[in-house]
Amino acid sequence: MKKIVHFVFILSLISVTSVWADDSDYPDYKFYVGGGLGYGNTGWTELVDYNNDPLTDLSAPTSAQTGGLSYEGFIGYNVAENFAIEARYTQYPQATLGFAHLNLGELIDELIHENLPIPYIPVPNFYGVYRLPTNLGAYGLVGKFFIPAFPKYHIKAFMTLGADYTVRQDQLGTVTSLSPTFGMGMDWRFSRRFKATAEFEYVTGNGASTANPVVQYVPFLYNFDIRLSYLFG
Repeated sequence: MKKIVHFVFILSLISVTSVWADDSDYPDYKFYVGGGLGYGNTGWTELVDYNNDPLTDLSAPTSAQTGGLSYEGFIGYNVAENFAIEARYTQYPQATLGFAHLNLGELIDELIHENLPIPYIPVPNFYGVYRLPTNLGAYGLVGKFFIPAFPKYHIKAFMTLGADYTVRQDQLGTVTSLSPTFGMGMDWRFSRRFKATAEFEYVTGNGASTANPVVQYVPFLYNFDIRLSYLFG
């Protein structure tokens, strides 16, 4: 969080010391559309039991493989010189959760703290799976607030604020969540019709303290991508 605050402070200083961009040599197009690739991560590690507690392992994953290639498509409308509205879809990399192979002896020992001579008897976890691939996609609508950063090169910094409708799909079913999102980045309009963007986005998650938290959990989402936009209209 401190790094984010410092970054915003630096952008504010840049905006104060910069001259407003002169885009008179570029047409004032209202719409833009494009796509991007980047690195995305889902916050499944928040649920992982790193203490290997047999009772906790009945409902919590013991490992989570997250992070990888993400891709995005979007369309936007420039409402004013330094404000735009953008609709987007982001597909996050597939995550894989691992669950422990439990046995009855470990569970009884954890409950009564007595090392009884109980033979190995397998006990299923609450979900009946030991490996769970899960997919996440997010539909977003955000406002983009621009700050002229390097006017000579047609570069603007920006911050985004809005909401994402996140859809999680896996063997346990489909779970959805409407969550706030915010981000920041840089826009570089390098020609009349095209601009390049580097952006970081964060989407809050949704979960509850229940006996089987994985069923309804929607993780926090992080994404950094490089995008290319085509301007028209």
